[in-house]
Amino acid sequence: MCKEDGWLALLRPRLDCQHILLEPDQVHYCEYLSLGTLFSLVKPNAANAKRRDPLHPDEALFVTVHQVFELLFAQHIFELLRVRDSLCENLFQDAHEILIRVIKLTRHYSLLMGLLGTMSRDHFGMFRGKLAPASGFESEGFRLIEIYSGMREDSPYVVLNDKLYTYREFLDQPPSTHRATCLWTPRMTQACSEGSIYDAFRRALTKHDVEPESVGHLGHLLPRKVRSIALSLAAYEEALLGFRRAHRDIVEYQIGYQEGTARTAGVAYLDSVIVTARLFPDLKVGSMLLESRRSSVW
Repeated sequence: MCKEDGWLALLRPRLDCQHILLEPDQVHYCEYLSLGTLFSLVKPNAANAKRRDPLHPDEALFVTVHQVFELLFAQHIFELLRVRDSLCENLFQDAHEILIRVIKLTRHYSLLMGLLGTMSRDHFGMFRGKLAPASGFESEGFRLIEIYSGMREDSPYVVLNDKLYTYREFLDQPPSTHRATCLWTPRMTQACSEGSIYDAFRRALTKHDVEPESVGHLGHLLPRKVRSIALSLAAYEEALLGFRRAHRDIVEYQIGYQEGTARTAGVAYLDSVIVTARLFPDLKVGSMLLESRRSSVW
């Protein structure tokens, strides 16, 4: 324990975090990370936006995991924009290095999702009813990841009741008794107009007289820098599919085949997205991806 007493304590008072600093204006870990503010946000908000205590200790884990997801989603978006801009500037090596980071980040989502699997169904049920109609379904951050990655407004996204919905068609529905929130936002419209990492890659392919559909067939005939980006994009989509599957499995474990809190079809909805939604549908690099894994840094 640090001992401070007398006039020295007046010169160097304790901060809110209870640390004592040598210099009042020095960089300090707790303040650098805004830990006081961060920790104050762990309690859930009720419908009236007033904080309440968790209804069960597992609700604190539930809130923390989802907050961590949103922080990582924001970083994910930041990195995707760097990839896109690097490709636009023909900085393929920079784009490749950042994509590797994005792949590893995406793979960690599945591990983070696994923490929710440590909650029993009964314990989750003690507070699940208080979440409705809120849902991770409403995460704008994840939607922006999809868009900046390559999802277009007219991309096939989900099949429900034998109807195929495009991305925007499914998300841009007015609030109703079947869905309490319109999921499409102005920021999503803006993101669609700004372009994705796949838009930037397709333009790069055009400069090399290569069609996206032929990437998988050309293999080692492709310029090395183009091939490395193609393989990274394939690995990235694979990682995102892994996250979707992990999410689906947790939902099935926790609520079975009940509808979601946002009145979605639950597991059936997630299953359909896994089968239908693709970021890079015309990029056929499956055989190249398998071949590269022996020496992959991913």
